[in-house]
Amino acid sequence: MTNIYPEPPGYACAMGFVKSNPLNNRAYLELWKDDPWYDLLVRCDQELEALSPGYNIAQIKSKFGGLRYYTDININTQEARAIINRYEKEANTL
Repeated sequence: MTNIYPEPPGYACAMGFVKSNPLNNRAYLELWKDDPWYDLLVRCDQELEALSPGYNIAQIKSKFGGLRYYTDININTQEARAIINRYEKEANTL
């Protein structure tokens, strides 16, 4: 899959890489479509998008066998953190 909106030099829209363009959120999530976490990631994205339209997924990765979902600074509120924590915990059950 190619990026619709290019990332700045040094960035890649691929699993495990940090990305900076919120317009690439959907393409970034699609990279996970064959992963057991995919449906969970889509639900998390939908909740965060409703909370903060246009937010940026900075990175999604597996770390120590668990899901890590990182966003830009504009969405790091207590409510957003609670949403992310809930989905990271749910991922541990899959």
